[in-house]
Amino acid sequence: MKDVLLVNPPMWSPSAQAAFNGLCPPLGLGYLAASLLEAGATVEIVDLAVAPEPRAALARALERTRPRLVGITSISQNYDLALEAARAARALAPEALVVMGGPHASYCWREVLSNREVDVVVCFEGERTIVELLRAVDAGRRGAAAALAETAGIAWRDGEAAVQTPARPPETDLDRLPHPARHLLPMARYGRPGNIMTSRGCPMKCIFCISSTYEGNYRPRGAEDVLAELEELRFVWGLRDLYFIDNVFTVDADRVRAICRGIVEAELEIRFDCVSRANLVTEELVGWLRAAGCQRVEIGVESGSQEVIEQLRKGITLDQVRRAAEITLGQGLTPMFTFQVGAPFDTPETLEATHRLAAELRAKGAVTFFSIMTPFPGTPLALEAEALGVRIHARAWRDYRTSNPISETRCLSRNDLRRALYRETLAQLQEGIAPGMGLS
Repeated sequence: MKDVLLVNPPMWSPSAQAAFNGLCPPLGLGYLAASLLEAGATVEIVDLAVAPEPRAALARALERTRPRLVGITSISQNYDLALEAARAARALAPEALVVMGGPHASYCWREVLSNREVDVVVCFEGERTIVELLRAVDAGRRGAAAALAETAGIAWRDGEAAVQTPARPPETDLDRLPHPARHLLPMARYGRPGNIMTSRGCPMKCIFCISSTYEGNYRPRGAEDVLAELEELRFVWGLRDLYFIDNVFTVDADRVRAICRGIVEAELEIRFDCVSRANLVTEELVGWLRAAGCQRVEIGVESGSQEVIEQLRKGITLDQVRRAAEITLGQGLTPMFTFQVGAPFDTPETLEATHRLAAELRAKGAVTFFSIMTPFPGTPLALEAEALGVRIHARAWRDYRTSNPISETRCLSRNDLRRALYRETLAQLQEGIAPGMGLS
């Protein structure tokens, strides 16, 4: 018997799973498990995304662990499968408190709680909340009402009414959190097992992204704590190919310098990819990244139109994009510039500008990646859709994929967006390049 079973639902297809996270370990669940272990709880994680038979794997885990609390994470694309996991939990562990968290549940908690299989929604960060919820379970079957009412950062059903408690402030000192409990994950099954998160949040407020709202303001971990986890990945897990999954790794150049210097001095001999911004790329920064083993830097551009970039609140210029390409390529790194078609402000002319810029960057040696701008729950794009002239057609959450246009704008139909995506596929094939597309 275990106190808690944490569940990562699969996506609807292997290609969708690969497009979502490159088959990386679910660090969010790893952090939850580590916090529960630190509090003295017993925990197991079942990652259905890499299980050969997800339904059977979940049934076995529920029957084996007989948990008091089942925690299920979800994003919009796999929300239906998360609900299926909740139904299995209710059937096979009827005494357990069934909890759902993750971005989708955090923003759509009323919808989630309309399903009787789910008892509680954890809104936003959950390391402290899930420990308190386990204590609430001790107060009574499926959590006594008084204990739930006193738990910050959740939504729950009080009788027939869905209610939300006051928000829990984001953790300000990330160094206080234990490192993810990777020993509870099937590390050998992941295509890219060496992922690490060195910060949360984002200083920017791009209208298509939830980073600044779901994770709150930018909060970095200290260089020493990051280096300690990097040493775990290198010497405990034997991993050399790593991926810094921060929304933007290079926000603080001094912190990046300290981390890179530590990597060099500890002779970790790793290779890694990270995310930066065009306005943050400098010769010195890239020099430190290269010395520490960086191979590729992902940089969001979104559009070849400066006007569209400004309307998206990106905070960059096209000149900075071109300069970032020169600097990274000049120091032997591979820049991957990401673009999105279907911004509310896009027109046929701005799409042409985007195609031209992508081709220009590829001609210099860069990689480009295209996807369709999608109004995910919680983004300003979704919240302000009507005012922005965005008409959302799809209502099935599984259709919310960045290769599948679920909306149209004032100037572009869904077919226009499909054509733009496949035009890039064809262009890259003709250039002899493996297409960088969100084709899931």
